[in-house]
Amino acid sequence: MNTMQRYLPSDLTIEERADKMPLIHGYAAVYHQKDDPGTQFTVAAAGVIERVIPGAFDEVISGNADVVALFNHDLNRPLGRTSAGTLTLSNDARGLRYSIDPPDTQYARDLVAGIQRGDIRGSSFGFYPPKRGETAWKSEGNQRIRELRTLRIRDVGPATTGAYASADTWVRSEADLAEIMSEADAIIAEEAAAMAAVEAVAAAALRIAKPKLSRSAIVARARTIDIRS
Repeated sequence: MNTMQRYLPSDLTIEERADKMPLIHGYAAVYHQKDDPGTQFTVAAAGVIERVIPGAFDEVISGNADVVALFNHDLNRPLGRTSAGTLTLSNDARGLRYSIDPPDTQYARDLVAGIQRGDIRGSSFGFYPPKRGETAWKSEGNQRIRELRTLRIRDVGPATTGAYASADTWVRSEADLAEIMSEADAIIAEEAAAMAAVEAVAAAALRIAKPKLSRSAIVARARTIDIRS
């Protein structure tokens, strides 16, 4: 199954330990805050803004999801795993936090050194395409907003670069964009159908009501129309 990926700046930290590899801490995702545009993702190619809504990771935390820790989503070099006890996920008011107990391997040591030097500054999470009902759509002016309300996470971890989503456009996979645009088209079609249904009901009600108007009401309406014209 294809997965989607989101990147963000993250205050990555290293926790030194005397006899083991250092722990890696960071936020895989942050919840949308109204006063912080950096907590939303701009999908320019689809003309959509995405927001992760508080509570989106509740099922990941409370369930038994087997999430892996990766650097730049590279499955060939795992850093930890929830089922192995080497990746811990926690949920707070800011978002989804992770703690990784990395293996004592060369690639993990290189990653720790890169974080300590400031070369690696971001975090990312990969998730499966949302099912129906796991997202919500709304409009703010002419801007379409896609709210991610439930997310099924595949992986989390450090990333080379975290882009401020509200100010930057970044590469999406074709499958990712197609998923978002297909969902947007379906929502627009549903809204159009609902509006057409409302208009049809209103027109039918008007046709039924007109014969029941009294003569005085008809005269009064006609006078109103004459005055306005």
